[in-house]
Amino acid sequence: MDSLPLIGGPPPDAWILALPLVLPGLFLALFRRPVLRRMSDLVGYSRSERLSASLASIVQYPFWLITIWTPLADSPALLVAGSALYLVGATAYYVAIVQFSTIPDGQLRTTGLYRRSRHPMYVSASLALIAICLITASALLTAWLAALLCFQHVMIRAEERRCGDKFGDAYAAYCRRVPRYLLI
Repeated sequence: MDSLPLIGGPPPDAWILALPLVLPGLFLALFRRPVLRRMSDLVGYSRSERLSASLASIVQYPFWLITIWTPLADSPALLVAGSALYLVGATAYYVAIVQFSTIPDGQLRTTGLYRRSRHPMYVSASLALIAICLITASALLTAWLAALLCFQHVMIRAEERRCGDKFGDAYAAYCRRVPRYLLI
């Protein structure tokens, strides 16, 4: 793609898509530290679960860095499909963060996006990252994302075990009603 028809000049690299997904973490770090602490609390995790959670956190940074040098794909079909998926994922990601940050510590969230998925932040961010992989048609980003999702799955399982310990029967009933991801 030599130029964007409506804007002119060279197309942006994928970092322009990554930036909106990085900003919420920066905002939470600067202005909502208690929420960020709650999101990154590893108390009760086993050693291997802490390792997976740490790797899931660390592996995302090279993904973001790789986007700096990754051009957008030449395929209009990939751009359109990826853009639609990105809009859904990024919007849901922001909504999930707001919904998570408004529940008091120690309370189980089962409303809003949490009625459709037990982990809407992970699901929506993953959708946006998959969209970036589509929009760029990058095998490297796709491989990196696959690794991230594997570590993230282990972290999610640990989170669910801990929620089961903390919320007991209420969480077990929630798990029976609401899928872990979207349809599974």
